[in-house]
Amino acid sequence: MLIIPALLIAGLAFYLLNKEAERMNDYALESAKEQVALSAEAMRIAATEIQDGIISQLEAINHNDLIKSLWDLEYNNPLIRNTFIWRQPNYLIKPNVPEQRSGEKSDFVSRYKDYFNGNLNWFERQAAETPLQTAATEELGKSQSLSRFLKRTRSEVKKSREIYETKQQSAQIELDADMPQAVRLPLDSIWVNMMDNNRSFALAVIQNPNTGFFYGAELEWIAFLSRIIAALANPELEGASYCLKDGTGNIIHQTGLGEITPELQALSSVKIGPLMPGYEIAIYNIGTGVNPQQRSFLLLTGLLTLLVLTALISGGIMLMRQAQENLKEAQLKTNFVSNVSHELKTPLTTIRMYAELLAEGRVQEEEKQNKYLHTIVDESQRLTRLVNNVLDFSRLEQGRKKYNLENLCPVAFLTDFMETQKLRLEQHDIRLNIQTPENISNVTADSDALEQIITNLVDNVIKYAANGKSYDLNIEEKRDYVEICFCDKGPGVPEDKLKHIFGKFVQLDDELTAEKSGSGLGLSIASTLAKDMGATLIAKNNPEGGACFCLQLPKANGATA
Repeated sequence: MLIIPALLIAGLAFYLLNKEAERMNDYALESAKEQVALSAEAMRIAATEIQDGIISQLEAINHNDLIKSLWDLEYNNPLIRNTFIWRQPNYLIKPNVPEQRSGEKSDFVSRYKDYFNGNLNWFERQAAETPLQTAATEELGKSQSLSRFLKRTRSEVKKSREIYETKQQSAQIELDADMPQAVRLPLDSIWVNMMDNNRSFALAVIQNPNTGFFYGAELEWIAFLSRIIAALANPELEGASYCLKDGTGNIIHQTGLGEITPELQALSSVKIGPLMPGYEIAIYNIGTGVNPQQRSFLLLTGLLTLLVLTALISGGIMLMRQAQENLKEAQLKTNFVSNVSHELKTPLTTIRMYAELLAEGRVQEEEKQNKYLHTIVDESQRLTRLVNNVLDFSRLEQGRKKYNLENLCPVAFLTDFMETQKLRLEQHDIRLNIQTPENISNVTADSDALEQIITNLVDNVIKYAANGKSYDLNIEEKRDYVEICFCDKGPGVPEDKLKHIFGKFVQLDDELTAEKSGSGLGLSIASTLAKDMGATLIAKNNPEGGACFCLQLPKANGATA
């Protein structure tokens, strides 16, 4: 009967978990798209900052020393590949001598020849602009590393600069001749994107309308990419990978594990924008078979099925055991109420009887009157102890018991307190023997709780071990605690009952036939009070006969009595 409901619950759980897995996958994909969009925005911001910074550097150049300033910028700034100065209609001042335009400089002039020849206008937007694409991986393959590539480029710039230095003065004189004394019109600026041999280039162009000169700097694309790829986040979606791709589909940079094959389709992609035309960030799921989250849910579902079956079967067994324990506890509580009622009734009956005799004047002898008064006081104290035990039990059960821990001298405390209990013991013909060695360390305890523990132990010996006629108290110092043992010469405790003696409502004999009945709370309260103070109360049988209750109190920071 339990298997069918378990299978139904497991099937429902599988269905719900599968739906939850799909929902979580959709949510994870949307989260990945948002993360990629943020990465794209971060790249746009980084690219804008770099390009604006280069424009600002170009605009801040001293136009009276333009050639030298551009050489310094080209040589010292790793983000700048080449610089130029041009004047309409087709006068290229820097680089200026054709035979000196070898290698990198020749390629630079060839890339932008339509502009340098005057065929294209720098500031005229084309209706169909060629998308900027990259060959960063090709360039890195040729130069082996970014640092070596930049080093080669700078060496070419240095060599060209040495060639130009001989003619710099004459060129500068030509510039100065056409330079007006005051600049009145603002500078214009634009970025021109260019593609040459499947490689991306970007050129910052500044127009000075006051002189008619155009000058600018070409962006070192690989160094530029190395600055902005740090904005590409690591994927949060398990099994996913984020890739920065150029317009031809080449992967420039990848985050996440796994190999992306050409046949693998992107889950989604985000364009970076006009600052990097054709570039995008793509999301790939390189996991195979079942999604890792779905695999986890399927495994969880199988485990859940077993757990439900186990829980239903074991739950039935536990309910039966709990019902038996509840029945037993209910019986104990019933016995407790009966015992407490008897315990309350006995002293009240005695108090009432002696009080009525004294009130009616039926006792004339002074000796009997004093005896009756002492009996009334003793029974009142007994009643107070019983009520206090019940109240303490309630506070302990609700966790409302407060403790004031302090450093106590165990010898002095025990000697003083047992003096208050000595009369009670003598009234039952019990002789008190206290053995207290010298130089015992102080202990940490709550004095009120300690008094309650000892009072309950004394009540226990009076009630069940008075025929032993002796009560021995021994104090012994151990390594980490001070042990106080209360040993009687009574009948002792059966070995199989020792581990249950501190339980709630526990009675070791039938309360209906026992000579002395009790509430079954005294030792339980004593044990709980000791535990709450950081102490331990243990019970054992005395080898010489009777029972011993040993209270182990923690030492107080090594202080000695």
